[in-house]
Amino acid sequence: MKKMVGLLLILLSFGITSCSSDDSNDNQGGLYLRFTYNGQNYDYEPETITSLVTSINGTEGVDATYKFLSLTLPNDVTEGTYSITSPDPSDLEAFNAYYNSEGDAVDFDASSGTITITNIDSEYITGTFSFSGDNNGTTITITNGSFRAYK
Repeated sequence: MKKMVGLLLILLSFGITSCSSDDSNDNQGGLYLRFTYNGQNYDYEPETITSLVTSINGTEGVDATYKFLSLTLPNDVTEGTYSITSPDPSDLEAFNAYYNSEGDAVDFDASSGTITITNIDSEYITGTFSFSGDNNGTTITITNGSFRAYK
């Protein structure tokens, strides 16, 4: 009986170890949309929407805690570094970014910055970004941005 309990404990500890190992792999090879705003780091699971353009979005919270970040890219994007421009819905080749934080009363389209596409394969797109824009007379900056999302 002691051998059975010992074997059961070994199997259980192996299962726990395996689960925690899988979690770390998600952060290394899974989907992510990370950035820093106002000294705080954020890490969202991105959602990719493809229509006339490709939009990589991340959200958290509801109502007063709601935060949303969106990167917009042309559908036929290739690896490289691109300047973010002010949004123009008719320009399907532009690179745009948008950030909203209800609780912080922040809501702006980027007026400058870059999106760098570092890798594109058959399933994923990976890159980095930083941008800034005007929020009612105050310049807001998003830094240390990185993403891996479905293409």
